[in-house]
Amino acid sequence: MNYYLTVCAIMKNEGPYLKEWIEFHRMVGVEHFYLYDNGSSDETPMVIKPYVQQNLVTLHGIPERRAQLKAYMHCLSTYRTMSRWIAFIDLDEFIVPLSTETLSEFLKGFEEFAALGVNWIIYGDSGHQTRPDGLVAEQFVHRAPEDWRSNCHIKSIVDPQKVKSPFNPHHFRYVQDAYAVNENRERVDGSLSRENSTKKIRINHYFTRSVEDSRKKMERGSAFTNTKRPWKDFERLNRNDIKDTTMEKYLPELRKRVFGD
Repeated sequence: MNYYLTVCAIMKNEGPYLKEWIEFHRMVGVEHFYLYDNGSSDETPMVIKPYVQQNLVTLHGIPERRAQLKAYMHCLSTYRTMSRWIAFIDLDEFIVPLSTETLSEFLKGFEEFAALGVNWIIYGDSGHQTRPDGLVAEQFVHRAPEDWRSNCHIKSIVDPQKVKSPFNPHHFRYVQDAYAVNENRERVDGSLSRENSTKKIRINHYFTRSVEDSRKKMERGSAFTNTKRPWKDFERLNRNDIKDTTMEKYLPELRKRVFGD
């Protein structure tokens, strides 16, 4: 086994945000990334090249439509013996450990389970009409309340030895008697937990970013369904109720890694 924690993700035209996403997750303990490029036409190849050369990223091209579950299944089939845990997330999602310094420390307490289902918290546009300069983590700081129903979605960090296949981008089919739990070690079946629980670990889901980014995302379509989201989805999910400073402690090091400050 080469790694304790890796990340698998499918991406398309995430070039402006890719370096920050990789560097943040490296800061919190991710050792390697299995990335599937779904036909990017922006600067993604240039951004990702140094990470491939350093053996921090394993890159696959997967240009076909509705490719997300195919990418996830390929990752499981090909790399299940390489990593103790694989997190399956998107490029607008940052896994944030709250009760430990690193994700690896936190996952040590869950090794008996097939997966950890991590609730997300959706962040809004923080008033940005166009893509702002600077980091996602410093520019988008307003979010929805924890108890909003949409924040009951989970994403999965799985033990690949106990996984059969992905059911959808959120949760997986497990071997007999194996199951996922939340941060409180409570069983989670499906894409939604009964309630949001994000006191110890969470995913910051920067779903909208700026209005400009949202429109580009809408045009790009979903890697899971290959359909364009209606604009009303972005309006519904653009919640800016609470200012959240959780990411501030990461900003000095993250700026240094991304911009060389």
